[in-house]
Amino acid sequence: MRPASPTSFVDASGARLAVYEDGSERDAIVLLHGGPGVPDYLGDVAALLAKKHRVIRFDQRGTGQSICSSGQYRLQDYVDDLEAIRRACKLETFALFGHSWGGLVAQLYATHRPERIARLCLCNSSIGLGDDWRVMERAVMAHNRRRSGIGGFVLLGLDQLLALMPGRTGDRAARRMMARVWRNYFNPTQTAPLPPPEWLSGVHSRPIFATRGAALTANASDLRGLERVPVLIIWGEDDIYGHTTARLAARYPGARVVVIPGSGHVPWLQSPVAFSRVVDDFFEPRRAA
Repeated sequence: MRPASPTSFVDASGARLAVYEDGSERDAIVLLHGGPGVPDYLGDVAALLAKKHRVIRFDQRGTGQSICSSGQYRLQDYVDDLEAIRRACKLETFALFGHSWGGLVAQLYATHRPERIARLCLCNSSIGLGDDWRVMERAVMAHNRRRSGIGGFVLLGLDQLLALMPGRTGDRAARRMMARVWRNYFNPTQTAPLPPPEWLSGVHSRPIFATRGAALTANASDLRGLERVPVLIIWGEDDIYGHTTARLAARYPGARVVVIPGSGHVPWLQSPVAFSRVVDDFFEPRRAA
């Protein structure tokens, strides 16, 4: 989770994206981190996959070391950013791994450009848009209420309100909010690793709320399933999205669905052996045909 130095920068429409590459194999996997409004944290996943693959990840617009000069966080902007990465990295087709909000970005891209996707892994993915997003948010709120306790939940709500303020005040509140939410990803019996301060410094409030607004006003039908593309859906047994996961599985009826016991929202940290086995098997080069 500790920030690394970008290996390159890619210019997209209204944004300059910090890109991180690992591995040297010919088949490429692009990793999409969650959020919105937080920088990349998938270094451990990249290290796992880079043993056999070329792995590309990046800070999404307005987070970490990526800049959003336009101030725009439309859903199409996220699709266009990923397309800019594809072109800059000279990828004809590629595999896509999306975690949490990144899973929703992955679905959006796959809906718009299915011909570019070799295989799709949705790990603890956000469910969908519009009504699906509203249902998902209620499940996440219930999860945070249970994990935070009354006092902690009140403080979380206060930071969420303060994060709506512009500038540094909003950013500081967003970082406190993210630190609290991160702890809630872990069971009470687990010790949550502390988010590094330098990673939290890349959290910004504007992309959080601007992107949320775009997701809420979109239509659930804007996402479509994929034909003839292998899809893997991974859930932690104690994921933050609860029962709403059925909505995602219904969109991809041919997908392989794996529930990892004893895991929550970040299975590569909570159940690393099981996660590694499932993901490595899915992306194994000999299966690409």
